[in-house]
Amino acid sequence: MPTHDPVLQQRLDELKDSFREQIGERIAALSEQIECLRSGPEGEHANALAEILHLSHKLSGTASTFGFAEVGDAAAAIEIVCEGHPSVAEIEPLFETLRAAAPAATA
Repeated sequence: MPTHDPVLQQRLDELKDSFREQIGERIAALSEQIECLRSGPEGEHANALAEILHLSHKLSGTASTFGFAEVGDAAAAIEIVCEGHPSVAEIEPLFETLRAAAPAATA
């Protein structure tokens, strides 16, 4: 996302670098919620699913904004599936796709 304003470009590059550093943390947060959905108390499943939807939405949008299309697409797939109240079995393969896309974005 090049810009003609060097100060703005520097700030965008800093934000992109900061996001790159946070991808692992964001994926770990998603992993925690998926684990809660898998083995947590049934009464917590709705909260975990809502948090998975929220986290995947934020990750999808931010990754796409900063040019990490593979991560953004994988997170968007999780978001879309979560809108239909899926089982863990439906989320896990999408999460593995996201996890596989992360190293390219953090390199």
